[in-house]
Amino acid sequence: LGGFIEKEDNLSHEGNCWVAGDAMVYRNAHVCDNALVYDKAEVTGYAKIYENACVYGNASVRVEAEVYGYAQVYGSALIYGEIFGRAKVYGNARIYEEVYGKFLEKTRIYGNVEVYGKARVLGSTKVYCNAKICEDALIFQKAIVCDNAYICGAAMVHGEAKIYGNAMVSGEAKIYENGRVYGSAHVSVDAKVYGNAKVSGDAKVYGNTEVCGDSEIDSSIYKKTIATDVTERLVFIAV
Repeated sequence: LGGFIEKEDNLSHEGNCWVAGDAMVYRNAHVCDNALVYDKAEVTGYAKIYENACVYGNASVRVEAEVYGYAQVYGSALIYGEIFGRAKVYGNARIYEEVYGKFLEKTRIYGNVEVYGKARVLGSTKVYCNAKICEDALIFQKAIVCDNAYICGAAMVHGEAKIYGNAMVSGEAKIYENGRVYGSAHVSVDAKVYGNAKVSGDAKVYGNTEVCGDSEIDSSIYKKTIATDVTERLVFIAV
C-alpha cells in the first residue's frame, strides 16, 4: 500500500482513512474519517483531509487548507483554501489563500463546483453550487461565482463582483468592483463590467465594450456588429 506519514498524528486511527502509493502526509497535516490520500499526492502544513474526501494524482494540499465532504482534488492541483461538498479541483488548477498582515483570507469552494485547467482562485472568494472555473481564468479578492456560472478563457473576476445564474464570462473579459453578470448573459472578448453595472437576461456583451456606473443591460440587442455604438451608449449611460 505504501504511503508516507512523518508521525503518527498525521493519520487517524479511527475510520477508514488511508495514505497509499507514493503519497506523503507530513508536518502537522492530518488525514481522518474515511479520507484517502494516494498516488503522488502531498498533504503538508496544517492541512486537513477528512470525511470522504480524496486527494490523489500529483495534487498538493498545504498550509491550513481543508478538503472534506466528498470533494476530490487531483491532477497537479495546488490547494491552500477550503474545498468541500462534491467539488472537484483538478488539472493544474490553483486554489490559494492570501495573507494580509495577520489575517488569513480563506478561499471557499463547495457544492458541485469544478475548477480545472490552469484556473486560479484566491483571496476571500466563494465558488459554489454548480459553477465551473477553467482554462486560465482568475478569480480573486471577494468575488463570488455560483449557480451554473461558467468562467473560462483568460477571464478575470475580482473585487466584490458576482457571477451567477447561467451566466458565462470568457475570453479576456473582466468583471470587477460591484459588477454583476447573471441570468443567461455572456460577457466575452475584452469586455468590462464594473462599478455597479449589471448584465443579465440574454444580454451578450463583447468586443471592447465597457458597462459601468449604474448601467443595466438585460437584452440580447448588444451584438458585435454594433459594438462601437454600444460602447458609446454605455459610456453615456454611466456618466
